[in-house]
Amino acid sequence: MLSQTCSIYRWSDRAANSYYETDPGSYSVAATNVPCLIQQKTGKVSSGPDGTDLNFSAVGYFLPSQDIRPGAGADAHCDKVIYGGAAYKVVFASDQAGKGRLTTAYLTEF
Repeated sequence: MLSQTCSIYRWSDRAANSYYETDPGSYSVAATNVPCLIQQKTGKVSSGPDGTDLNFSAVGYFLPSQDIRPGAGADAHCDKVIYGGAAYKVVFASDQAGKGRLTTAYLTEF
């Protein structure tokens, strides 16, 4: 089922002792050649205790062992998924079936 591969990038805040105080941080490679299946699909998913609706433009499926992280708030830096020249933000990720077979990640274009 996971017939594609992608790369996952993770945000790193600048070092506290950074010489350049204007350096806000950057994305760096967290994983490459990650087995996945990414499909274009638009919709909304509810998240959190208040049922916040999150819009998405693609859905990605990953092995349950894959560390993939959504942002923890409106201004938080989430993981970035690169597939086929397109960049996506991870807005929500979970094992929705509850069987430990796949992690479903809801993505928006970066």
